[in-house]
Amino acid sequence: GSSLGIPKIAGAVVVEDALWFAATTSQGEGDSGFASLLRYSPDTGELRVDRPAEIQGDQITAIATTGTSNTAKNTSNTANLTLWLGTERSGEGNPHLPASGLVAYQPTSKTLTRYTVTNSSMVGAIPYQLAVADDSLWVATGNGTCEVQWQAADRADSWSCWRFSATATLPSSGVDIYPSFLATEAAATLNDPTVEVLWVAREQPERNADPTAAELGMIRYEVAYEPGFEALLPQGGYRVANAAAKRAVRGEPVFWPGWQWHWSGDRFVRGFDEVSLNLVGGGPYGLYAEMDNSRLAFDHRAIRGDVDLLELTVESTQVRYYSGWVDGSELTVYPAIVPATLPVTKQANPLEEIASKLPVQGP
Repeated sequence: GSSLGIPKIAGAVVVEDALWFAATTSQGEGDSGFASLLRYSPDTGELRVDRPAEIQGDQITAIATTGTSNTAKNTSNTANLTLWLGTERSGEGNPHLPASGLVAYQPTSKTLTRYTVTNSSMVGAIPYQLAVADDSLWVATGNGTCEVQWQAADRADSWSCWRFSATATLPSSGVDIYPSFLATEAAATLNDPTVEVLWVAREQPERNADPTAAELGMIRYEVAYEPGFEALLPQGGYRVANAAAKRAVRGEPVFWPGWQWHWSGDRFVRGFDEVSLNLVGGGPYGLYAEMDNSRLAFDHRAIRGDVDLLELTVESTQVRYYSGWVDGSELTVYPAIVPATLPVTKQANPLEEIASKLPVQGP
């Protein structure tokens, strides 16, 4: 865990008479890399390095600038300069984890503001590309794209977002829907003409199976299912106090089975870029009751379905999740981009109240 990742320049911008570079890398298991901003003046040869303490350990994905002209050589115009940064983290076998979201850093005052899926209207957790056009900042994330009036980014009504989606047309006879990925008995028949597809999973073969075998196991799609299902999960929750643990749960007060979901104001939701690639631990995972060790397969109840938290104790978690699973052979899936909508009335995050009833555990 002590080796640096591959250092890189995530992006560069011209500001007045200087160049700003975003230099970054991960380190070891990803929690102690650097995120540096280098200002270089070609006229004087001066090089200055800013390392905002709030994002050390994050990796920078993109950079853009607002608040100053990019042509006139007038350094007095840089007082209002804002450097906008995309961020992510990486861990052992997990190269793309949500971090500080979209960051606004002002070099003159050394102030930093984070915009994430939990404190703003941003539609995705990891910004990968940024672009400025007049008074708009465009933010391209792994879950969709947003246009924000950058001078009023703190206001929810200054954001307009569109999210990535996948849709399938169902046969007129309907399809069976299962309450979990490995369930053998259907719970209902889905008769809607179309359905939103949330995820796809393939059953893994036996560990000792012939690697040349053509059969790799069934494919099932997780689809949105509004009646939902209830489940009692054999994993509970606890309060987090350690700084590293708080970063791991992205600022939430509690570690629980749904920690990779975020509170949207009426339910816990999970975007595409909150499902982290896992190269060593059996693949992406979500809410599950048990695991088939012979196949390294989790019997997922949900990977991206919306979640209501009904009860959380140290021993178990009761949830209602608004998705189900259908056989892959039944669907033809096509992509779509749809407007992102926010709940009409936002409610308090239930984890805040639950936290006081749970002990502090873990690191």
